[in-house]
Amino acid sequence: MSFLSRLLIVFLVLGILLRIVVFSEVKEGPLTQHQQWAESDMHFFEHWAKQVAQGDWWTDQALHPFHHWNQLVADIFIQHHSEAFAAARLEWQASDVELEPAKALWRYWYGHKQFHQEPVYSYGIAVLYKMFGPNPLWVFVGQMGLGVGNLLLMIVLAYRFFGRWAAVFAGVLALLYGPFIFYEVIMLRATLIIFVGLGLLLLTDSVVKRGQSKGYFVLGIAMGLACLVKTTFLLWAGVIGMIMIYEYRSRWPLFLRYGLIGIAGGIIGLSPGIVRNVVVGVPPLTFSSVNAISFIKFMDRSYEPGQYKFQGQEIAKTLAVSQGRVIPSMQETLKTHSFSSFVSLVWNKFKFIWFWYEYPNNANFYYFRQFSQVLQGMFLSFAIIAPLGLIGIGLSFRDVRSRISILLFVGMNIGLILLSAEAARYRLPLVAIMIPFAGLAIAQLIEWLRAQQWIRAGFVFFVFGGLSLWMLRPLPDGVSLIRSADYVAAFQTTYLPRYTNAAKENDWESASKILKKSFQVYPEQFTPQLANFYASIHYTYSQTLDELGLPDDAQRERETAIELKKKAK
Repeated sequence: MSFLSRLLIVFLVLGILLRIVVFSEVKEGPLTQHQQWAESDMHFFEHWAKQVAQGDWWTDQALHPFHHWNQLVADIFIQHHSEAFAAARLEWQASDVELEPAKALWRYWYGHKQFHQEPVYSYGIAVLYKMFGPNPLWVFVGQMGLGVGNLLLMIVLAYRFFGRWAAVFAGVLALLYGPFIFYEVIMLRATLIIFVGLGLLLLTDSVVKRGQSKGYFVLGIAMGLACLVKTTFLLWAGVIGMIMIYEYRSRWPLFLRYGLIGIAGGIIGLSPGIVRNVVVGVPPLTFSSVNAISFIKFMDRSYEPGQYKFQGQEIAKTLAVSQGRVIPSMQETLKTHSFSSFVSLVWNKFKFIWFWYEYPNNANFYYFRQFSQVLQGMFLSFAIIAPLGLIGIGLSFRDVRSRISILLFVGMNIGLILLSAEAARYRLPLVAIMIPFAGLAIAQLIEWLRAQQWIRAGFVFFVFGGLSLWMLRPLPDGVSLIRSADYVAAFQTTYLPRYTNAAKENDWESASKILKKSFQVYPEQFTPQLANFYASIHYTYSQTLDELGLPDDAQRERETAIELKKKAK
């Protein structure tokens, strides 16, 4: 048995065992119920999956979420852009006439029956629900399986590009990075996107080095399917083209042959989405309707990296001109910038890519890890992996030609973050591809230490320390480790439904235990809104204790509620 095979078996076992322990810790808590939060992407992914599992396999309906921020933008648009609203209203389909204007407006901007986001993830959930019933735990088990696959792919990539010891250290880093496991127990696509991306990179490297028609056909199919997971993988097709131009620069007939074969495979990979679109009557190559809105939100001049401040006025103003179409939305958004403001925005985004904080988007790692002793004990942070990864990238330039594909993959992921937001879920694929480079950095450092090359080793320590200190800078003003919304959403999706059911049965003992458990993770600081929210919980808890005949305990809870009410003023 080869060294790589033995290594993969060891980390396969460790990866599975670690996930079993974490899953046993969190499966009864709010993390696995977070998709019940109506304002989240998780909620929509599951809602879509249930629609499919119940028989709408074509998604033959205008299926889009409608969150609080959608209502705010629509209200601003209707109030301040009446002419654009009237023009949009003329184009609404007859089926939208009975909708309230705000929802009809967003349905129009989203393209009616166009996929809201790429279909593979929700359809995968739908298949699991059809097979095993609508239990989200099956989704998390499946994602943990993909997470173990990601762990092994990182090891294989490190071994292929940087050698055996880089693979060992990459495996250790990947195993101990808590956010990987955290996102496996949330109904978001991050784990799937990592799996597809690393798999595409490995396949690309193999196909280009072997140069066979069959390989390029398979790669084309994989690329097409990947775009049904996330359309941004289309950028990787462009990267493949660049690599092929370099590899076959003196053999153009071979380049054309392999290119056409790859394109044919890509069409086959895309064909499920194309067929669906034709059947329901939307443009064949539209697989996501959020690209225009996302570009407006995260590339407008008013966007402040690291702040996530809502900019409804700017979004409505741009939509008044673009009406939700991608190219006009991009054009109008870029018009908000001067050259210096655009450079400043990109630079600030770039800085926040290299920051220790796992920016929450839909779910907060720092809140939910408190429900798992294992996740709390996994101290490895981005401020350790990223400096090592950057050092490894620098070291890898000693042999650029054989490592060009993995270097370009890093660049692509950085570019994608710059075009969207610096949230942890969007950064996670970059972390995954940085880990093989981090493994290289550790392996090279140990080699230099063993060879007593103190200057080189000392330089690595110096660079690592400097980068880590820079990445460990304080949080921006107004940004907290845990948001008020994290506490509120957890209570409303997990503890409140359980309490309500127990109260209906007059099971006050169980109801009391449920509310007490909701205080397991308790705010250290209160905003006025959060203080008011927890005051109501403590008051409800006091009533429950009264029902149990515990007047002294009930009185203490009422006093706590009164103190919190004072903070809310």
